[in-house]
Amino acid sequence: MLVFQFIPRSAIDDPQDYNSVSIIEDINNYPCLLNLPFSTRKTQSDSVIFYNNLYLNQQRQEQLESFIQIFDNGCAEYVTTSSCIFADVDGKRYFNGNYENDLLRVTQAIMQTMKKLNIDQPIYVKLILTGVKDAIFEYQGSLMPSSNIFTEDSYFQINENIIYSYEISPVEVIKPLINKVCNAVNIVKSPNIDNNGNWTGIKLPNC
Repeated sequence: MLVFQFIPRSAIDDPQDYNSVSIIEDINNYPCLLNLPFSTRKTQSDSVIFYNNLYLNQQRQEQLESFIQIFDNGCAEYVTTSSCIFADVDGKRYFNGNYENDLLRVTQAIMQTMKKLNIDQPIYVKLILTGVKDAIFEYQGSLMPSSNIFTEDSYFQINENIIYSYEISPVEVIKPLINKVCNAVNIVKSPNIDNNGNWTGIKLPNC
């Protein structure tokens, strides 16, 4: 499982009510959210959730495959167990490096949403991977060298970046996070970042 969290300092020091339901009521003013593959929206007592697929877990309970949840206190998170990112084949677990492109689009959408809700900075950004111990890292369908296997504990948490201004690009937000994931499997930097530090992955939509 991948968990990607945005936690405003104000949510800790001086919680505000940003009325997350207003996002759904005014969804056309959040084009980056609309560009994500989450066609279903629902409200909860303290948050709104954007998701697509439901599946039955081992306990035969309905579970979301991927979703973005935005809370009234300004916090937001993206959670995914998508088989496009995590796969179990012939007794081996694989972790697909293409998650980086998803992370970039989600970052763009969450930052736009937080800015429109007037959520104050700084915002702490945290990436958590669970169940990756002994997983083999692959990228764009090609396996990295066999030494690129996660040896971290099943719970792998990265606290690596802080958003001080909404002027920062989504690329700069995720770059230190994804590089640290690569470092954990003996890769110097993400293959989506060239030797000059420029992003070479997907181009973000203009939204």
